[in-house]
Amino acid sequence: MGRITGGDCTAFGFLTIAAMIIFWFEIVIVKPYMIDHKHQYIWFHQCMAIVVLFNLYASLYLLLRTDSSTIGLVMPANLLPGWHYCLICEANSPPRSFHCKSCDRCILRRDHHCIFSACCVGHSNYKYYMSLLVQVCFGSTYATFFHSSYIWANMGGLNLWNFFSHFLPIPFFVFGFIDSWILFCNFISMLCIVGAGFSGGLFIYHTILLLRNQTTHERNNSINDYNLKSWRLNLIEGLGSNWPMTLFISPLIDSKLPGDGINFPMGKRS
Repeated sequence: MGRITGGDCTAFGFLTIAAMIIFWFEIVIVKPYMIDHKHQYIWFHQCMAIVVLFNLYASLYLLLRTDSSTIGLVMPANLLPGWHYCLICEANSPPRSFHCKSCDRCILRRDHHCIFSACCVGHSNYKYYMSLLVQVCFGSTYATFFHSSYIWANMGGLNLWNFFSHFLPIPFFVFGFIDSWILFCNFISMLCIVGAGFSGGLFIYHTILLLRNQTTHERNNSINDYNLKSWRLNLIEGLGSNWPMTLFISPLIDSKLPGDGINFPMGKRS
């Protein structure tokens, strides 16, 4: 982790605080309502909320703390084919690595700088970034369905007027159509919906990249040199051999990467 900008701090703080507020809302506000209305399996929903929150924070921590930079690595003195010299780091950098202005260092197999984790997504921590997207998308979707009955009951039932006040809570509050509590509840609900859509879209986008063994830079520049022509091998290259467990069960389950972030197998040219 290098320098942290103001934008990084804002986005990182928003994610960490929003996750806790949503968890509080589901457990402290929605859960008693569900119990009063005889909903079943409340204990299961509570356990799911705890697991998702834990996995979300674990993914974020591992993403932030796993170093994908060239710091501490001994690079060859001679400029090898496909390598480039970084003027800022004053060192040779391997293929697929780029210097990040925010992190102030070169990142192995750099994909992008994630403001929500205040670090770059690269070779070693890509799997934790994908795990974070899974947790945010699943958790937001789960919360949306879990609190839906409370949200509509809180507004007096589902009708066209309440439908619009749910999706546009601030204008309805400004003009006095809803009170501050309904504004808060609707805001939490919309936060979950937007969070699910945003993280789900990113997950689909990066899954497509991983299936082709591409980075964002390579996709934008039509570089397809590392596509192994097997989606399974491509996924293992990017996420490790145990990626389903890391992404969908727990980020604490290790998924060992086959490469070192410096040397990459080239795809067969057709």
